[in-house]
Amino acid sequence: MALSLLTPLDLDKFSHLFPDTILQDLPADEILIGYIEENPLAATGILMAHIEENNMMIDWLYVDEEYRRKGAAREMIDFLIENSEKAEGIYGISAIFTQEHDNMFKMFKAMNFFVSFREGTVGFETTVEDFPIFPVIGEKSGEIMSVKDVPSEELNRFSKLVNDSALPGIAISFPFTFSSYIPESSVILENGKIKGVCLMEESGDGLILSWAYNISKQAANFPALLNYCTKLIKDKYPAKTSIGIASLNTKVNEIIDTYVPVKDRVEIYFATYPFRID
Repeated sequence: MALSLLTPLDLDKFSHLFPDTILQDLPADEILIGYIEENPLAATGILMAHIEENNMMIDWLYVDEEYRRKGAAREMIDFLIENSEKAEGIYGISAIFTQEHDNMFKMFKAMNFFVSFREGTVGFETTVEDFPIFPVIGEKSGEIMSVKDVPSEELNRFSKLVNDSALPGIAISFPFTFSSYIPESSVILENGKIKGVCLMEESGDGLILSWAYNISKQAANFPALLNYCTKLIKDKYPAKTSIGIASLNTKVNEIIDTYVPVKDRVEIYFATYPFRID
C-alpha cells in the first residue's frame, strides 16, 4: 500500500474511481490523494478536497469495491488531516454525505468527527425547471435583492453576527462568509440591514439550497426570498440542473412540501473535524 499526493496529470490512472462530471468543476487548487495497492500494482482509492475559506472540504472519497474494508478510506482521511493541521489558516475538515452511505457515517464517527444532520433531518431533490414560484400571502417586511447587490459593509456586518453566534438559533462550526454562495442568492433588507437570507451554493454540476433564515416575523419573507432567488437561477442555469435542498426549518419545509415536485428525499449528514480555534 502507498499513499501519494497526486497532480491532475495522474488522474488518468484513477479515472475508474470517479465520474467524468467531477472534472468539469475541479478547482485548480484541488487536493488529490491517491491510494495505490502495490501487489499487484493498482490504483484503488482516491480522495479529492478543496480549501473553502478556513475549512478543508472533502469533495469525493472512493475506494474500489474489491479493496474496501481494509482501512484505505480511513488512511486517506488521516493523511489529509495530518497535512491540513500543518497548513496555516485551516481550522478543520468537513464532508457532506447522505443516508445511503451508512459506512461513511460509521467511519466518520469512529474517527471522532462530529456527525450531525445538516440543518435538519430531511433533504429534498428537484430540478431548476420544476422549482416553482411560490405564492406570497401578506406583505414582506423589506427590500429584496441579490447578494451581489448588497453593500460589502453590510455583508461583513451580518457575517460577523453569524460567526459570533449573535443571531437567534444560529450556531456554526466553521467561519461563515457570503462568498461560499452563488451571487444569485437573495437577502431581504430593512433600513439597510439584512433581516433574512436565501442562500444557494454550487455543488458539482448542481445546486444546493443550503440556508434560509428570517429574523423578521413576516411570514411572507420566506416565499418572497425563495421567489427572487428562483427567478435568477432560472435565467442562469440549465432547466435540468439538479437542486438539492437541505431541510431548513419547519416553515420552509412546509412550503417546499406543498409546492415543489420533489424527486427524492434523503437524510443529509454533515461531518466535521475541527482541530484549530483561533
